[in-house]
Amino acid sequence: MDIYSYFWLVIKYIFPLALLIISIVFFNPLLIMISIVWIVAAMAIEITTAEERARLA
Repeated sequence: MDIYSYFWLVIKYIFPLALLIISIVFFNPLLIMISIVWIVAAMAIEITTAEERARLA
């Protein structure tokens, strides 16, 4: 994996998980909602693009 892939991994999954943990610790409902929506959207996009790549292959 190149540096771009690691950077993208951090943006898509690591940052929202860290935000979720921090928001749970300090109990900030808005940040909890944002981080959960972010993670779910990232997973949905990943599933959609994986299906598209499989269809095109």
